[in-house]
Amino acid sequence: MAPIATYVFLDLETTGLPQLDNNQTRITELSMVAVKRQHLLDTRPGAVPRVLDKLSMCFNPGRLIHPDSTNITGLSNELLEHNTLFNLNVFNTINSFLQCLEKPICLISENGHSFDFPILKNHFEKLGVQLPDDTLCGDSLYAFHDILEGAKGAGSTAGSNSLANVAQNGDKVKRVQLCDDSIGEPSPKNEEQSPNIESAQSEEVITEDLEKHFNEYDDLKFQQIMKEQNNRTPEKKPIQNSLTKIKKVKRKIYFGNKPKPTVSYKLKDIYERVLNRAANEAHRAENDCLMTMEIAIGLKEKFVEYMDDEENHCKFSGVKAMTPGVKLGD
Repeated sequence: MAPIATYVFLDLETTGLPQLDNNQTRITELSMVAVKRQHLLDTRPGAVPRVLDKLSMCFNPGRLIHPDSTNITGLSNELLEHNTLFNLNVFNTINSFLQCLEKPICLISENGHSFDFPILKNHFEKLGVQLPDDTLCGDSLYAFHDILEGAKGAGSTAGSNSLANVAQNGDKVKRVQLCDDSIGEPSPKNEEQSPNIESAQSEEVITEDLEKHFNEYDDLKFQQIMKEQNNRTPEKKPIQNSLTKIKKVKRKIYFGNKPKPTVSYKLKDIYERVLNRAANEAHRAENDCLMTMEIAIGLKEKFVEYMDDEENHCKFSGVKAMTPGVKLGD
């Protein structure tokens, strides 16, 4: 497969956390920031590429926004009352935006496999639409963890605040073995939702025997999904391969089979540790996209090589959509 040509950094804000909303969470804000591969590589660490393509939209979710979500994102039902619902026009806008970009395209999201990707896929499925089959997706949380922890293991200064130590370290990054039968993790980027939520999620990260947001796929679910997909679009090939692939890409927890990191992997903490400067206001979708992109720029070739590896990305068509009433990943 050709190397990824365009990275589309994606972030969503929502009405609340899926596990607290019976998986009926709705999107309140979506942002996409696209950058060409070579522009990412050519940009000096700490800077932003001159050429960026952006799409940012806010939506009337059509359901009550949780007060904690409003406190964090600043988005309320009152503010969004006259915004569009997430409808077919919105999908067409997103699809048209992506079609303007150089391919292959890869959607990049922080903790995307456990949050953004299944939620976005859920919204598309409600409309009966899907992105082109060649659209890829990758989780930057996995990438940042593997690269930064690999750099420590390769001999760079552990916990260093210097971007140069990360971006210029010539040692090969040690790969983290991906779980073959698991597809999710607690969500670091949402640990700040509220004191109660933060406490609950911390327990999920630390205590391995607690229930995770994502579990392995059930074989019967696979068969049913493939049957429905093939009956609905007989001209397309079965999706068994993409479903199997995403099982291999996803993990129970973002650090995989490695020990729990000794440092935080919340987005703002990664940003401040790598770039050695304060993060922008988090929980605004575009800001989160830009922070993720700036970290990727700091890692340069290591990030690009990581995402090119077929073990670290998958087709968006293989993402299992969030399903109301069903635990994420079932």
